[in-house]
Amino acid sequence: MTQSQSFITFYTLLLGLGLAVLLTGVANFVRHKRVGEAGPLTILLTVLIVFEFLSGWAGADNSFNQVNADIATLLLPFGTGACYFIAAVLMFPGANETEATALETYVTEQSRTIALLLFVANALLICAEYGAVRQRFASDPAYFWQFYLPYNGAILACYAVATESRARRVQLGALTVLLAVYLWVTIGQRV
Repeated sequence: MTQSQSFITFYTLLLGLGLAVLLTGVANFVRHKRVGEAGPLTILLTVLIVFEFLSGWAGADNSFNQVNADIATLLLPFGTGACYFIAAVLMFPGANETEATALETYVTEQSRTIALLLFVANALLICAEYGAVRQRFASDPAYFWQFYLPYNGAILACYAVATESRARRVQLGALTVLLAVYLWVTIGQRV
């Protein structure tokens, strides 16, 4: 097993634990018959986090194939996984907070922090992909200018708007646009 394969195994474990935490939060609200409390912000953020986890795992080989067992090269991919994990942990209140907190109120309070963590995770992922993107640019500059740059710019812009805005409608709009971009790219198999 190469060093990059070893790291991808660790990264996959980190993403798996984050997904387990997120699904545990969903399960707790289902168990307590409080699913009706989930408003559009909760649903959008949950779907986006799941999508981030799945796309992060699916692209790990391309993103982290240059990872060596030293702190400098591990910092970007570890930071990416850590941001995804923390966003998942913050998505639902803890077991001791579940009864005392209305879900949509909790999510509204956490939404800017979660959006910031997802912004940072995507920014770190872009930095980690630099080597692979540079190689692809040399042979296919149109990919970079017509897809990679606009796609990643849209992701970062949507998360930046959701982070900076205190207006719930603006956050919902930015996250809806982001989900539409992700669906367009996924359905069209453009990644």
